[in-house]
Amino acid sequence: MSALGIWFVIWVLIGVVAGALASVVSSEEPPYGLAVDVVVAVLATVVTGLIDYYVLRAVEIGGTIAFVIMVLEPLFGAAIFLWLLRVIKRRRGK
Repeated sequence: MSALGIWFVIWVLIGVVAGALASVVSSEEPPYGLAVDVVVAVLATVVTGLIDYYVLRAVEIGGTIAFVIMVLEPLFGAAIFLWLLRVIKRRRGK
């Protein structure tokens, strides 16, 4: 398996965990259900991770710093997307 394939699996796992934890950490119910939270988190982590993967290669950043960026930034991306999902639902509900 190529490096990108391994990263893809890592990002999917991070997204599943982030989506599942979002409903546990959040004080409110998932606006569209747990399944949507997980799907949104997986999509956010994969898209953010792919952008990181290609940008970091283009600017020749590697090693430990690249690893930390490609793990943490997709996690933050998923958190932001899940937060936006809740804000949108709250505003539509009012």
